[in-house]
Amino acid sequence: MILKKDLEILSYNIEKYVIEAFQKAKINSTNNDYILFLANAHYDNTKEKSILNPYVLNYKPDENHDKFRLNILLDYANSHYSQNSFNTMDSEASVTFELMIYTHLWESKPFLKQFYRLSALIDGLEYQWKVLVPDSPKYKCIRSIKESFERSNIKLANIITGSYNSSLRNAFAHSEYTFSNFKNEIILKNYKGKPYEIDRISLNDWTVRFCNSFLLAYFFQKTYTEERHNLNEGESGYLVNIENGRGQSITKRIIYERRRDKFLVAKLG
Repeated sequence: MILKKDLEILSYNIEKYVIEAFQKAKINSTNNDYILFLANAHYDNTKEKSILNPYVLNYKPDENHDKFRLNILLDYANSHYSQNSFNTMDSEASVTFELMIYTHLWESKPFLKQFYRLSALIDGLEYQWKVLVPDSPKYKCIRSIKESFERSNIKLANIITGSYNSSLRNAFAHSEYTFSNFKNEIILKNYKGKPYEIDRISLNDWTVRFCNSFLLAYFFQKTYTEERHNLNEGESGYLVNIENGRGQSITKRIIYERRRDKFLVAKLG
């Protein structure tokens, strides 16, 4: 259970921290690499052996892949964590569904790619066209993102700490969890005594982890969308560096078209 007032405070803080991270990335990035981030620029390895440039904008496979997951998350959050109720109640069914959402969120390669790119810009690195999120384990990628935020005193690092735990992810993925009959706890059957593992978590503590996670995903996408929609339109556009697939970096002018929510490459001049 989480009280309405606590959920409101959590929501306010996480949105503030996400905006802080985006603004830090904007300040620290060079050569308009922040614009490439908003343009979802990506290295498409399916075009490696074709005549087409594998360095593309508006990479749709990732965007489309994540839409269903985000819609499910929002539908559930709106129905079970409505601001119209004073608190939320936990059941075995609702917690099981939340564990599924939680696992899918932290396993989502498109989400982790963009999250990693944001952290790299905060570190002052060049735009990361190629981001390899391994099938397993994901915790190394998540840990590197958190460490980047910690280096720049970005408070999202604390939200990740209060959200992600590989024991929870693995327990759900392998059906190695159950519910205590007496203490309102989730018992994790995959506990082996390693320092990073947990053997159980109270339903109240679980709810906080879940809320941290879904609010992080929601405000990340909300801020990302708002940052795109606030870009300038028109022929002036933005000068960015895009590789041509032959190892050469070419300066291109890209234009944001708000009506289609799309970036286009324009002629320099």
